[in-house]
Amino acid sequence: MKKTMKKITNKKLKILNELRIDSKQKLLDISRKLKIPVSTVFNNYYELKEFLNMTHSIVFDFDTIGYPIRKIFCLKTNEFLKNSSLLKNNFHTNNLWRLENNNLLIDCLFKNLNDLEDFKMFLKQKNININMSNDLLKILKYEDFKPSIEKNI
Repeated sequence: MKKTMKKITNKKLKILNELRIDSKQKLLDISRKLKIPVSTVFNNYYELKEFLNMTHSIVFDFDTIGYPIRKIFCLKTNEFLKNSSLLKNNFHTNNLWRLENNNLLIDCLFKNLNDLEDFKMFLKQKNININMSNDLLKILKYEDFKPSIEKNI
């Protein structure tokens, strides 16, 4: 059963922000930086990990592994559950988000333009309308939000 946390304290936010800066740093180093006992950092880290469902992931350049084309699509579908499941399991899907009015935002990767065109045909066959599509050229900022320590909400 998942623990509940009454309040995320400023101390926990400081630890969380340190981890957002560099998730590989040792808890001992965070303890020294923040001048907090390592046992407190350790306990808070594991409490945060369970409460926030924190995961560790690798971010890399898809171009270097042979997927130079990255597109973002905003899609409109009448059969949300069916189509979101279809897209979730599609090979080209990197990220999928549900938007208001059952619209979907999907981030896709392709090896070449033929794969991209095949994907568009797949969408058309499934009656999924493309509202908007854009090439993703470069990620300028990624997962860098740091909760405010002053205004703990």
